[in-house]
Parts: sequence; C-alpha cells; structure tokens
Amino acid sequence: YVWANHVNTPGDLSDGIKKPAIKDINRYSGDLSLEGNISANNNLTLKGFTGKESNTDYTTYEDQYAPDWSVNTVAITPYKSYIHKTTWTGMSIIDVIKSGDHSFTFGLDNQSAVFNSQLYDKTGTENITYSPDYNQSNTGIFAQGNLLLMDKKLVVSTGIRFDLMNYKILETKFFNNKELKADNQVFSPSLGIKYHVNNFFALRASFSKGYSPAN
Repeated sequence: YVWANHVNTPGDLSDGIKKPAIKDINRYSGDLSLEGNISANNNLTLKGFTGKESNTDYTTYEDQYAPDWSVNTVAITPYKSYIHKTTWTGMSIIDVIKSGDHSFTFGLDNQSAVFNSQLYDKTGTENITYSPDYNQSNTGIFAQGNLLLMDKKLVVSTGIRFDLMNYKILETKFFNNKELKADNQVFSPSLGIKYHVNNFFALRASFSKGYSPAN
C-alpha cells in the first residue's frame, strides 16, 4: 500500500497541469499464489492479483493577464483540478514440466484494467477530460522450451505466445455515444541459442518478436 498526500510536483503535461502543483497519491495492490508439484517433474503455479491507484491533482498557480496582455503567474488557493483512477485485476496459470535436462513451460494469463479521469475548474464544475475513460484487457497463452544439448554445451530456448487484446472506450456524461471497441491479435515467437566454447567464453544469438500495447 502506498499513500502520500500533498506531494509537491512540477506539474504533468499529460494531465493538463503545466505549473507546479500538489498531488495526492493512493495505491494498493495484492496477489495470492498457490504452487505445488503435480508429480516429481511437474510444477503448477496459480496466481491472482488486483490493485487500484488514485491520483488527485490540485492547481496552485494560475495565469493572470494584464491590459497589455502580459502574463503574470500568481499563487492561488489550491483547488482539486484532476482525478485519475486505475483499477486492475488478473490471473495466471503456469505449468513447468521437466524431462531429463530439458524443461517445458506452458501458461495462460489474463489482465484487465479500467482507466477513469475527471477534470474540474476552480468553481468545482466538472469539464471534459483530455482522454476518454477506457477498458483494456489482454489474454495470452504461451509455451517455452529450454533444451540442453551436446553434453550441455548448447542451450536452445524457444517460445511462442499468442495474445488477444481488447480496447473499449467507455460511455460517460461527456461521451454518451455508443461504446467503441477494437481488438488486436498478436503472435510472438522467440528463439535463443547459447554455446559454451569453454569455461570462460560463450557465444549467444537470439531472435524475438514482441508487441507493446498502447496506454
């Protein structure tokens, strides 16, 4: 759990706060894992997690314009100007099977997060935010093998992963149109090779393809 109130910040352009400000931060997260051996060569791990973060920004300065349109930045009584909340939950299942010097890993994971924000002016009136509220979820399945060959001098690691990602813009009082959705399907292979020339030197080569979801 993380809790910090009235933290002085230089501002945050992504939140529309361009001058020094004050921020309240509240964050908690937790997870629960269950791990055990199904057999002598088979280990299974189940894990679930959840968390929530809430950030509140307070505006402490504002621009005042003179008759000649010159700008003077002055300190004001702080007011709540922006709230951003993120909530996430997820789970994973990982099964590791050993066969001699080799090991094989199979897994499934899922994570879902909801992002909400609210923008206020100095009178306390809520205004439209800089970004919409949205939900982002991801479900992935993967497999990986680690092979020890040539009297353990050659290590080959290969893996594949498939992800189904879903994005959904949520309806709010400022965005009351039908919710918008988008799906992405991503296939990510990987291959790594390591050869031990002797006890002091090793040659490595690897290839992988990945995907970073938008935030």
